[in-house]
Amino acid sequence: MPKFPHLYFIFCLVLSSFDLIAQNETGEMTDSRDNQTYKTVKIGDQWWMSENLNFKSDSSWVYDNVEENSQHYGRLYTWASATQGCPSGWHLPTDEEWMALEVSLGMSEGESEGLYWRGNNDILGSRLKAPNQGWGDLTGIPSGFNAVAGGFYKQMVIAFAFKKKKFKDAGISATYWTATSKSKRTKGDAWYRFVDNENAGIFRGYIYKLHAYSVRCVKD
Repeated sequence: MPKFPHLYFIFCLVLSSFDLIAQNETGEMTDSRDNQTYKTVKIGDQWWMSENLNFKSDSSWVYDNVEENSQHYGRLYTWASATQGCPSGWHLPTDEEWMALEVSLGMSEGESEGLYWRGNNDILGSRLKAPNQGWGDLTGIPSGFNAVAGGFYKQMVIAFAFKKKKFKDAGISATYWTATSKSKRTKGDAWYRFVDNENAGIFRGYIYKLHAYSVRCVKD
């Protein structure tokens, strides 16, 4: 046992961090539709955008309708818009592709198939988060995914009489659509992922398709 075990632990953690960063190749891609360039990262066998999609399309919004927010957070998309939003050669990841990402980060296959918060003990959600972006103490070994807390846009039909809309949780949480529908109905549910500044894991669930969330694209 080393004379200073706590220093030995920190040294090993730093080496592990360097190893993880080194194995995750990075690059760039340009969306030919509007010439925006996005950083990309290879995690496991998948190439992911490491920035939120910012392509202007129908049924998408900038947080608080302040255009400057799109430069940091990208845009927020309904599920239907998200499924059509990625540039050529890229696509909205399925629920299964998200599971593959989570397994690459260290989650077991069995846990990846579970519901709600998973990977809490290994702070796997923190590995998705961008460093120095207001996530508090819940930052772990970075993967290069670089999730930012872009919040969401909520559309809720109440008693079929009126709609209540609002932007919520920028600086607190990040929510990402998957391409996998839970219901075939237009106003049904679809699977999504969620991380926030109060939990160390990755939340898996399904939610109303007309809400608007962030999008990350994965390479075909």
